Amino acid sequence: MKLIVILICLLGLRYLQIGRTPARYNWFESYVIAAQKLLNSIGSPWVVTGLVLLPIMLVLFLLQIGLAHGIFYILEFFLCIAVLWYCLWPISLQEYLDSSLAKQMAANDPTDESLNDDDAVNTEDDSRALVEAMLCHANSRTFAIVFWFVILGPCGAMLYRTIAQLTKLSSRPNDKLNAIARCAHILEDVLDWLPARLVGLGYSVAGNFTKGFSEWLHYAKNGFNSNQDLLISSGLGAMGLDADGESDAEEARQVLRMIERSLVVWLVVIAIFTLGAWLY
Repeated sequence: MKLIVILICLLGLRYLQIGRTPARYNWFESYVIAAQKLLNSIGSPWVVTGLVLLPIMLVLFLLQIGLAHGIFYILEFFLCIAVLWYCLWPISLQEYLDSSLAKQMAANDPTDESLNDDDAVNTEDDSRALVEAMLCHANSRTFAIVFWFVILGPCGAMLYRTIAQLTKLSSRPNDKLNAIARCAHILEDVLDWLPARLVGLGYSVAGNFTKGFSEWLHYAKNGFNSNQDLLISSGLGAMGLDADGESDAEEARQVLRMIERSLVVWLVVIAIFTLGAWLY
């Protein structure tokens, strides 16, 4: 069932436009601020972080358990679709790439009289930053969500998404929210550790395996704070790109195609395990 749910959600986010906006997570910040005020007397940000996540996870866990058997099984199927669709980042990497490249072109357009020389950007440096961002975003926006959905069902996907949203609060001026966000950032690194290594391995399989796997081995045993370095190095290695070199728009598009091939590799592996479970 999980494979079917994943395919439905990925295809839906690719071809449907309904609800595809990051604004659908805006309620979460208001919820966290309200919860923080209610829990203001608790000094430990770890306890506050746990209590903020608890109601959401508890409700979803009870729904997941309650719908797991009997005539409610079909309702669990629709619950899985709704939760995974909601947790997957609504803006695709293709849209992110197109938007970023359009901004680069606009910033370097010599016919735009509203810009001065200081507004221009270094296209090569910007493209390399874009490539590295895509290699990391692919994990946090799609692969890690799918991984935890496969492992823990809807609760796993929602746990990762809520923690990822908590980390975004670190830019807020509220000191208490910053403390909560720092705790969430540590939790996100922990949840990312295994998915990031599987994603990096997927990059190697989908690209130049020898170079990508060599870079992957260099970081695979490192700690939780090495996740982004592993993703970037293994992705660049799989593309045969120099870590200290420059990129252009075409290389960014090639990286996107490699990420899409990696997703296909993941789906094939999930299908194999699903088929094996059915046969068993």
